[in-house]
Amino acid sequence: MKRIVTANDNAGNARFVDEMDSPLVVYFDYVPGFSVSRLWSTSADVIIPETVTDEALSFSSFVPGPGETRCIMVEFPPDEVLGKITDWASVGAEYAAKLPGLAERFEADSPGMHTTPTIDHVVMLSSELWLELDGGKQRRLTAGDIVVQNGARHAWRNQSDGPARILSVMIGASILPSSDKAADLPGSSS
Repeated sequence: MKRIVTANDNAGNARFVDEMDSPLVVYFDYVPGFSVSRLWSTSADVIIPETVTDEALSFSSFVPGPGETRCIMVEFPPDEVLGKITDWASVGAEYAAKLPGLAERFEADSPGMHTTPTIDHVVMLSSELWLELDGGKQRRLTAGDIVVQNGARHAWRNQSDGPARILSVMIGASILPSSDKAADLPGSSS
């Protein structure tokens, strides 16, 4: 995979400013086959920059604040890998060290379940995953499927026998108090 970045020069002409064959990838020792690639990040006051900087290399939280973005690619090992883990304390410590801002959102009593104050545009790149919501509701995703995740509690389950990969653009959002939340979209199903 390559990450290519473009921008305009002083004369307003489009140009290539960066091409990276190996973006910053975080690998996990205690969950073999799990990795998260930091691809791009923007701040809340994003403008078309005169000088392009790679904020993905330095952001302090995987969960963006309101108006910020994170573009990440995640590779999930099969769930059977998780079933073989015996040292969950080390998994938790590694997540805390390598996934700041996100790790503390994982629920200890419901492995994998988490909620973030973000709107996520998720594209299934390879293999398949199951998106699990409250009450065990699930949807199977295959390559090319797209999920718009609106701050809902969820988990990703890889019930296949190989790795599965997604691309996610997370947009930081503010959360309304529950009494102000909008009703379901017309024609939507649970």
